[in-house]
Amino acid sequence: YGAFRQAIFAWQERQKDDFAGTVEVDESYFGRTRPRGAHTKLKRGRGTTKQPVFGIFERGGRVYTEIVPDAKKPALQSVIRGQVSLDSVIISDGW
Repeated sequence: YGAFRQAIFAWQERQKDDFAGTVEVDESYFGRTRPRGAHTKLKRGRGTTKQPVFGIFERGGRVYTEIVPDAKKPALQSVIRGQVSLDSVIISDGW
C-alpha cells in the first residue's frame, strides 16, 4: 500500500493547479461500524470515532481528498481555500 500512496501523492503534486468552474465538496466518515464488545447504539457521521475525509470534485475533471482532523467549518474552509480558485461555483450539502 505504501507504493500506491506514494504514486498517488506524486500524481497529485503534478496536478497542483487550483480547481475551477463548478466544484462539489462533501465530507464522509471512514472506519469500522462499532468497536468489538461495545454494546452501544450505532451512530452515523459526526460524533463517531470514524475518521472524517473531505473531498472536492471538479465537474468533468479532477478529484481531491484529504483526511481532516474534524468536519468543522474552519478545517473544511481551509482545505477549500487552499485548493479551489476564488471564481469557482461551490456546491455543498449545506453546511
